[in-house]
Parts: sequence; C-alpha cells; structure tokens
Amino acid sequence: FAYEIHTDVGAQCKGAIINGKVVPIRYTLKNGERVDILTAKNQKPKLDWLGFVVTGKAQAHIKRHLKEHKYKEAEIGKEILNRKLKNWKIKSSEDLINMLVRHYKLETGIDLYYMIAEEKLDLLEIKKVLLQFVEAEHSKQRQEIPEQAKEIKTTAEEKQDEEKLFIGENLKNINYRLAKCCNPIPGDSVFGFVTTHGGITIHRHNCPNARRLHELYPYRIMPVKWLHSKELAPSLINLKITGRDELGIVGSITKVITDDLRVNMRSINFKTKGKRFEGFVTVMVHDHEHLNQLIYKLKKIQGVEKVVRSK
Repeated sequence: FAYEIHTDVGAQCKGAIINGKVVPIRYTLKNGERVDILTAKNQKPKLDWLGFVVTGKAQAHIKRHLKEHKYKEAEIGKEILNRKLKNWKIKSSEDLINMLVRHYKLETGIDLYYMIAEEKLDLLEIKKVLLQFVEAEHSKQRQEIPEQAKEIKTTAEEKQDEEKLFIGENLKNINYRLAKCCNPIPGDSVFGFVTTHGGITIHRHNCPNARRLHELYPYRIMPVKWLHSKELAPSLINLKITGRDELGIVGSITKVITDDLRVNMRSINFKTKGKRFEGFVTVMVHDHEHLNQLIYKLKKIQGVEKVVRSK
C-alpha cells in the first residue's frame, strides 16, 4: 500500500497506524480500514520484504533498490580488497578473483565484493587462501612447463622451420608463435610466455605488453634464444621514417633499400606536410643485425632524421 502511494514512502515504510492502532510492517490490510503509513528516514528496503509484499510494483521497486545497494556496496568491497592486496604484495588478477569466487561458492565477483563490504568474509582468511593459491600456482608452473615443452610434438615440415629457437635449457622444437604485438625477428632480445594451451608466444623484451606479463605471470616466463642459422626465412618489418622534405628524398631512401642493401621492399608510403615528411616502409630482413644495418644506412641519408621500427 505504501508503494502505491509513492516509491519513497514504500522504501521508508516502518509500519502503520490502522484505525488508531500501531501495527508492524507485515500486517495484512483489510477492506474498510483507515491507514496512516509510518516512515523513517533511516529505513531501507530489506530482502525479507519480498516474502510478504503482494503487488508486482512493490516487488519490482524492492528488487531494484536491493540491486543498486548491492552494486554500491560491491564497489566499496572491491576498493577494500584491492587496498589489502597491495599491502599484502599480491598482484590482483582475474584468476585470483575467480579462485576466491569458487572457494567461497559464490556466483560472481560482485557477490564476493559485496560480502567483503558487509564484513561477512574474514580478510585474514582471504589472505591465507590467496597466499596458498599463489604458491600452488608457482609450484605447478615450475613442474608443468618443462613437461609440457617435452610433450609438444611437431610434424616433419614444422620441425625444420621451428628449429629457429632454443627455449629454456636444451629445449628446442617447441610449439611457438611470434607475438603480433611486437613482431620479433631473429636476433631480437626476446622471452617466451607459456600460454594456457601449453604453447609458447615469443615477445621482444621491449614489447608494450612485456612489463604486464612479467608482473602478472612471472612463473610463465621462459628464457628464449635464437639459433644461428643461414636458412631462416626473412621477416616482415615496418619502418617509420621522418625528416625534412629534401629534393629526391624518396628516391634516395628507395635506392638504399633496394640497391645498396638489396632488401626486398614490400610497400612504401610517404606524405609531406610543409617542409616535413613522414614515410612508412615495409621490408623483408634476415635478422636483427640486418635490420640495424638498414636503419644505420637510412639515417645517413640527407634529410632523414629518425628511423624507428613500428608495428
């Protein structure tokens, strides 16, 4: 009845005066009764209200309020947990939160954060559970990574191509792929990252994602070295060249690439703005040393100020 009058009246209802007599909020109204709703500013809808309200309108308002309250409390709980994780020197991650959700038999992370905010979970117990999980993961990875690497098999054709790398100590012929985010080439300073499927992704040490991977998953990092081989296939590299727009600058750059170093050039795109130019060139190089030689030669061209490797 209170919700029929107004949403706020329903939300703050604490009881009523029926025919001059005070009754509790659970009282069932009867036809012909005179009703005065009693409200309180500190009153809020509670979960048990859903057990005795009758109308769909009242139920909808109560559920919406409870949901909004839960999300607000969950934000507070999330801040509390993140602050504690920082104090405990534990890196927050999706894996950790999912583990806690499973451990406490909850449905979502929102439920976890809400229970923390409501002080229904002991933070010291959470710390103990997290430390056990982190240590177990580290031990598991130390045992599984070598075993996974040994069990990976390749076809005869793949085997010849994949003997480009030593991964770890005395390990080769590993099922790996080159990361698209940094496009490493033979000779680059690189590391291996063990994926959840048991394969390894090769990243440059100056990859944009390198720092994040080392911080979140240090136990999944593996040392990687290139094997020296003359049979390595050329790698596709993108270069960004900038400088002053001198007369014949594009021709000079093209000559160095195709004639002087005999590098296979796949594409070239230059644009000028005022007295400045910006060019993007895609070339095929054999290794890191070959690339450095090309960059050195390009920087010697009059008008070229900067040559950098790009995605």
